[in-house]
Amino acid sequence: GQQHTSVLIILDDVAEPSDLEWFQFRRGGGGGGENGGSDKGEQMNDLLVTSRLTDIEGAISLTVPPLEMKEAVRLLLTESDLPSNHPMANNRTARGLVKNCFLHPLTIKFAGRWLSLKRVTSGGQKGMDEILGEVNDAIIERGGGAENNTESNVDELYSLLNRAMSPLVKGKETKIVRLCFAALVAVFFKETCSASVPLEIANDFFLKVVENEKDILSRDDTFFQSNGRQASKLVPEILGALGIFNITKHTTQVEGSEKNESSIQIDHDLIRQFSRRIRNDENMHHLVKNAEKRWNAAYVQSYFQQKAKYLWDDIQPDRSRKYALEKMPTHMIQAEMFDDVEMLMRNESFIRGRFWSLGWTEGTRAHVVDAEAFCHRLQSYSLANDIEDCSSPKLVDACKQLEAVLMEEVARESGGPNGHCSTLEAGRCLHEISVSLARLKLWDEASRFCDSCVELVESNLGPSELVASLLYNSSVMHTEANEFDQAEKIIGDCLDMRVKTCGTESILYVRALCQLGDILSVSSDYSAAESCFNKSIGILKVMPAHYHLDFGIT
Repeated sequence: GQQHTSVLIILDDVAEPSDLEWFQFRRGGGGGGENGGSDKGEQMNDLLVTSRLTDIEGAISLTVPPLEMKEAVRLLLTESDLPSNHPMANNRTARGLVKNCFLHPLTIKFAGRWLSLKRVTSGGQKGMDEILGEVNDAIIERGGGAENNTESNVDELYSLLNRAMSPLVKGKETKIVRLCFAALVAVFFKETCSASVPLEIANDFFLKVVENEKDILSRDDTFFQSNGRQASKLVPEILGALGIFNITKHTTQVEGSEKNESSIQIDHDLIRQFSRRIRNDENMHHLVKNAEKRWNAAYVQSYFQQKAKYLWDDIQPDRSRKYALEKMPTHMIQAEMFDDVEMLMRNESFIRGRFWSLGWTEGTRAHVVDAEAFCHRLQSYSLANDIEDCSSPKLVDACKQLEAVLMEEVARESGGPNGHCSTLEAGRCLHEISVSLARLKLWDEASRFCDSCVELVESNLGPSELVASLLYNSSVMHTEANEFDQAEKIIGDCLDMRVKTCGTESILYVRALCQLGDILSVSSDYSAAESCFNKSIGILKVMPAHYHLDFGIT
């Protein structure tokens, strides 16, 4: 009979249709038939997805209606930290408030959080009806009661957030909270709200951002005038109370003792996108216009002010240092602190700290990705300012320093926090470096790193298809570097190894044979090159039809 799936996976707030592919598990199917078709196999699970997307292929869409009035009031009470039997449940103003929120749960949530915050900060001097009235008036003042559609719901939410993040001090709206939130998103949550940032980093960052803008704030902002730079210390409390942040508590082992730490995530992608509204606000332009560079610099400066005494390769780094080990070069590049990022990328302690914190391969990958980003940014900067491009030597120097520290770890008798680095792991790391250099067409250096990779991997595995593939890559790199004799020798070794690992009637052997033909052709040995190509064609003729594309290329 018909089989039914037995697993339901629920995905909340899906941002991209491609994200669904990770959760579509299939039984059977090889990914391609004999004629090049796609056979994905039977899906083993069902998906229930919530999303603001309206064009997810193959989905049966259900539009979720607004909350019922009773549900909406109950949510308002919950988010206001009030019991379900509180008199506000039957309050006409409360019902008007949720109605002006279009009965939308996210808007009601933040209205409730703001209500709770106003109740606490009033110190009991205001009654519930008065506070409800203030929140409701703020919503109506910003356009509440307009037509109920997606755009107006978002506008309503953003208007509410704008007021909630502009606490009145001495009767005037203030800007510090919005400034800090916009800076936080630009630096740490630019692409996604799912990133996790240590609260310690956010606190120090807010302090530096406010300090850097003190001249403007001391003139225009009553919050700063009342509290000075210490006003920034209240920002995480305000954003946390409003539900902008989700705060997660952790316990971390640091230098033999437990350290209590917290991390923050932004609650919803709509909240992250609210930062755009702040940056487009004319009243905020003098604080946020073209500020991304100095905000990234503010993070770098705040970190080193607090952590300068610590070594990068301390055995048990706290979460702030782990974040810096992973992301510091990125922030330096965004801040155009080019001398600083060059020094950091060649800092032995930083490289070792990355290895110990991220692992050998991931640490290497993070370093080469940062080195590439640094190279591209330098090239753009040089072009824009009509100065000499010196990016390639800097990239190569960073890779050489990475290799030096890596080989020190291989030679270390006692392993680090994540154990001893084997020659096989070191080979994988050198492969990452060689591929990075090849992407930037630095073929001489790429081929050298690839040759070292082959030597390390072969010493660990002996003759194998992995080593043969690395030899093939090395031959291609030497060819691009116009080192044809070396390229021919290496592809010859690759062919000999593939005879042993997969035989002569395999597509891998054919591709290596074609590579040899290409090298001989470029070297003007046309007779030998033709012999290689004819032999390749002879093998392809007896191979399955899905290799005919290789036949055509040959």
